[in-house]
Amino acid sequence: GAMLKCAEEIYQEESFAMELTPYEVYGSDIYTGIEERILIHGIIDCFFIYKGKVILYDYKTDYVPSGNENTLIDKYRIQLELYKKAVERSLGRNVDEVYIYSFFLDKALKVF
Repeated sequence: GAMLKCAEEIYQEESFAMELTPYEVYGSDIYTGIEERILIHGIIDCFFIYKGKVILYDYKTDYVPSGNENTLIDKYRIQLELYKKAVERSLGRNVDEVYIYSFFLDKALKVF
């Protein structure tokens, strides 16, 4: 919260649409060479610029058993990688940090 409060720029509920190959979406070698495109669209909860860094947040309300924070990260990793690509395309620069904010746990979990 402190970083967001002091952010230089804040973007909330930003919609996006982009086309990617199956390999770009899933990263699996079984999709290498397939040129068909998949239309990806969604709404990014929040990203902001703080001290020159681009930071992406996604809010989740899922129940998470104590000590199982990694299950939440694993469940949403592909979604957040796609959001990261969308922000990078939009801003023309790299996303430095990605977090899930778990309302159930009342804490931020660093994804990458």
